[in-house]
Amino acid sequence: MTNKYLIFNAFLRASIAIGFSIILLLSCREDPKSTNEFSKQYNATESNYSTNDEDIQNEQEVSSDCNNVPHMFPNFKYAQNYIRSLDWNLIDNVKFDGNSWILGAEYYSCDEITGYFIIKAAHKSYIHDSLEVELWNRFKKTSEPGRYYNNYLRGKYQMYDRIE
Repeated sequence: MTNKYLIFNAFLRASIAIGFSIILLLSCREDPKSTNEFSKQYNATESNYSTNDEDIQNEQEVSSDCNNVPHMFPNFKYAQNYIRSLDWNLIDNVKFDGNSWILGAEYYSCDEITGYFIIKAAHKSYIHDSLEVELWNRFKKTSEPGRYYNNYLRGKYQMYDRIE
């Protein structure tokens, strides 16, 4: 085989790959009408929820009772601020050294039986609901928080998460 044949063959393969890529991209493109409809619905829904601290504080003036925490939140930041702003019977936190992917955690409980568990990791944060206080106490004493989380907590409690 000659060099010209090899070059032509490589060029032909590259052209075919680029052509398929363009077809794939065009077929995945959203219809502008459906995107606009989604945006209108999303913006209408989001406008019903506020995430700034002043509005959360105004809601808390109505009720700062930790017995009335909603089970759903519009987004992670709202949930985190809302939980931190209530009057809890038990508030606790722990920080870990750099040997774990978990940097620290917070625990908020109204009845001192179950509560909200907020984990701060290097690139992500999580909120778990209804975590038993006994598990919290074991978690904050462990020397391996990442392993403890994966073995005993991960996937077992309602969770909200966000990428930071």
